[in-house]
Amino acid sequence: MNGNKVNSLVLGLCATFVLASCNQQEFYEKEILNGAAVEKPSVNLPTDNGNIDVPETNGSTGDNGTIDNGGTNGDGSINGDGGTNGDGSTNGSGGTNGDGSSNGDGGSNGDGSSNGDGGTNGDGSTNGNGGTNGDGGSIGDSGSNGGNGSIGDNGSNGDDGGSNGGTDGGSETDPDEGEENPTTPTVEYKTLTDRFVQNVEEQNKVDILWVIDDSGSMADEQASLGRNFNSFISDFIQKDVDFQMGITTTDATSRQNGKWVCNDKLLDSQSAKKDETKFLRDFERCVNVGIKGSGYEKGLHTSESFFKKYELPSNKKFLRDDAYLVIVYLSDEEDQSSKSVDEYLSFYRSLKKDEGKVKIYSIVTKEKNRSNESLGLRYVEASEKTGGMSADIEDDFYTILGDMGGKIVDLLSKFALARVPATQDIKVKVNGELVTSGYELDAQSGAVSFLEGYVPAPGSNIEIEYKVLKDN
Repeated sequence: MNGNKVNSLVLGLCATFVLASCNQQEFYEKEILNGAAVEKPSVNLPTDNGNIDVPETNGSTGDNGTIDNGGTNGDGSINGDGGTNGDGSTNGSGGTNGDGSSNGDGGSNGDGSSNGDGGTNGDGSTNGNGGTNGDGGSIGDSGSNGGNGSIGDNGSNGDDGGSNGGTDGGSETDPDEGEENPTTPTVEYKTLTDRFVQNVEEQNKVDILWVIDDSGSMADEQASLGRNFNSFISDFIQKDVDFQMGITTTDATSRQNGKWVCNDKLLDSQSAKKDETKFLRDFERCVNVGIKGSGYEKGLHTSESFFKKYELPSNKKFLRDDAYLVIVYLSDEEDQSSKSVDEYLSFYRSLKKDEGKVKIYSIVTKEKNRSNESLGLRYVEASEKTGGMSADIEDDFYTILGDMGGKIVDLLSKFALARVPATQDIKVKVNGELVTSGYELDAQSGAVSFLEGYVPAPGSNIEIEYKVLKDN
């Protein structure tokens, strides 16, 4: 009887031990499946992804399910992002088990190797980044067998979908393969030819329109223009240039739009010859156009309106056919006219037989130093496209006006091209004969001049061939 009791006791103890073992095994399985435990598997986990027991596909253990980022098998699913073995495809992003190879980004089970980033099972080491089986973990970066996942970066078998290869579905591609070397943009030109007749008298005439900002912030600038005007006009007077001047404002309201300011006979070369002192005083008075004009400055528009008012076929009051046309803008604000700069330039050029005889100069804000100013980029663009000159309104007016006046007078002895050349490569013919020396191109103004001793005789026909950008 005692023997039976002993046997029963032994059997009971065995049964209890077996049940406890089963319960403990079940506990560990639940912990691992639920992600509650950080129990790392041993080093000898299978490296072949096909040996992983997958209970279900497509979401049974997927997004927000049992196994997620940093878990056994990838981002929110058994073996990848939202699919059986990768992001919407078999076994990873562009590869069977990873990006560009098997089981990871560029390697068997990780980035560049098996089971991790850059190593056999991890980043640069046997099974991980600086550790036995991963970046501080078992096999891979922060997960079982790869970066943030079981086998590969962010998932069991890869990142983004595709089978057996790189991002395009090939197998183990060179990361540099397919990259195109940067190419230099092709610059396209077109060739223009301008024709002239040597006529000294025509080259000595210029019509100048001053377009002055009459908004509330311009009192000082108007005064500076008037006080320093002598430095602008002195070369004209000394070299007996035949000039005339008109003045309008940037105010585009109906009553002021393009209106001629001051008497139209006060500001010409004849008045200057008759009484230079009075001429200078009249200019200083006339350019003081006031500061009650519109705050929406539209200089390009009002200058167009000026010519439309005073250059009617039945009433041409300003422009002379054989003279240069120079427009000078003075403003501390950006032009707010409605049309593009090129549209206004097209209109101005249509006023002259030789398009190159239209030049635009501007004294505007080029560097913003005051809160009530804006950059005069449209005026600067118009100046550059016609080979004119632009200056900053904050600089010394005496120097600015002296430079502008000198450039305009110098221009009168040159042949101004219709467009500013894009290269220095020009061809010059005089009476049909190609000449290879005795001339020079002013790249800034886009004008050609003949050197002393090479100036063509009066009445000579001159052809100048040059290149401009194709869309110019």
